[in-house]
Amino acid sequence: MEPKLKFEIIPQELYVEFFPHEVILPTETNQTIATTAFVSKGLRKHGQKELLVVVKDGLVAKDDLLQSIGMLVKTIYQLAAQGRIVDVGDFTQFGQSDLFGWKGIVYADAAAVSQIPLDEPALAMLFLSLEEVQAVQEYGSLRILSMLGKKYRYYPNPYWNELNRDHLPIQAMKERSLVTRIGGRLTLNGAHITLHNDQITLQVSQSVNVEFPPQGIPTDQPVAIFPGLNEMANGCLTFTFDDQTQGPEAITPPNSDGSHIGGCVIVAGAGQDTYSARIAEDGFAMLLTNDQWNTWWQAFQNKQDFSIPSSSLSFKMQFV
Repeated sequence: MEPKLKFEIIPQELYVEFFPHEVILPTETNQTIATTAFVSKGLRKHGQKELLVVVKDGLVAKDDLLQSIGMLVKTIYQLAAQGRIVDVGDFTQFGQSDLFGWKGIVYADAAAVSQIPLDEPALAMLFLSLEEVQAVQEYGSLRILSMLGKKYRYYPNPYWNELNRDHLPIQAMKERSLVTRIGGRLTLNGAHITLHNDQITLQVSQSVNVEFPPQGIPTDQPVAIFPGLNEMANGCLTFTFDDQTQGPEAITPPNSDGSHIGGCVIVAGAGQDTYSARIAEDGFAMLLTNDQWNTWWQAFQNKQDFSIPSSSLSFKMQFV
């Protein structure tokens, strides 16, 4: 690894290490991208994971990049000191300012970045357009991350930023997506949904707390749940725009058998005579009876396991 340089932000408290880094793409020719990596040091003092920012070279002056990232890290440090912590799946939307034209950030798990050894847990910061960061709020971070992964053919998502990349087709996604018509939405970054051996499994962290209305979740209101990605998954469904694509589309790491496929959303509704489930868009759709619906949400509220057996796609919820 190249020697690391240090940029001090707050004397003896907060600094950024930066160094040249080559992204190795999973291609037959091992194509590379020249970048500069920036790693914060000092955020853990306030319970905040350190930050990793990787930017493709040649698009802006290094000094400008360093100053901007330093200011961003300092802001997150100050927010962390107030107890405002960001984690995997969270986002930051800038106000009137921007970062080289980008209007927000989504935070991904840097543990998947095997090409850069990190001394402690960190978050990879990916720059987003205004439409993209708003879509994270409306459709969950995993949908946007998987769309970036599909764009760059890199699983589960790229960890570097290209400041001149094309924006994702967010408006086209909104127009095509079933989720756009769903009013009830629940973001659960501390959960994940995986398909394995014809079973949809929703695993939820015991630390997740959801406030439910006293009367329960109405049976006439479908709900969309937006999870994170299971670290044991070897693939992730992704949103497709190609009318010629037959069936669902997924991104996978090299040599994956696709046996554990993560989903970006699960849409559930009640009022049916019998249970049914299917893959839909970049996730799953479930139709439940009213009794199943009420029992499921009661189990959710009480943090109890719940399951629906089926000869096709069965469903199981676990608290871990």
